[in-house]
Amino acid sequence: MFRAFLKDGDFVSMTSHDWLTCAFMLQMYGAGFVTTVLTPMRGNDVALGHDDTLHCYAAMLYVFDHFVANIIVLGVQPTSPYGLAFCISASLCGLCQFLRADGERYARKLYLTLGLRRVGLNRFLWALELGFMVLENALFLIFLAGMTSEIQGPS
Repeated sequence: MFRAFLKDGDFVSMTSHDWLTCAFMLQMYGAGFVTTVLTPMRGNDVALGHDDTLHCYAAMLYVFDHFVANIIVLGVQPTSPYGLAFCISASLCGLCQFLRADGERYARKLYLTLGLRRVGLNRFLWALELGFMVLENALFLIFLAGMTSEIQGPS
């Protein structure tokens, strides 16, 4: 894949778009490497926002990278059913993960702002974790469906 982006070593024929695509691809590989190799999932915290801030932010970037790759590299229209489903699920998944980052600081602020004291903080944090897991799996299924079907509409 890397050779294809670099046009098999024919650097002279590469346009600025080719170079930007290659730089984006390298950044995406880097974010994926940080997420899966340097900070792999461990323990019972599936979103890892509480225990591993680096994984949390790298994972958010990596999911966003897929959205950008769909548009720029694959030519998916963001307004197509596939593009909308991917964007919405990726955004909500990222929001759940962002709220749990840095020891769940933003989740705790949101909890207090919404006045959910009767619900209980632990239940609220559990709901965020569940939301993250459901949305992450939905995002994966939407991505697979889009890559293997015609739901993304005409190009």
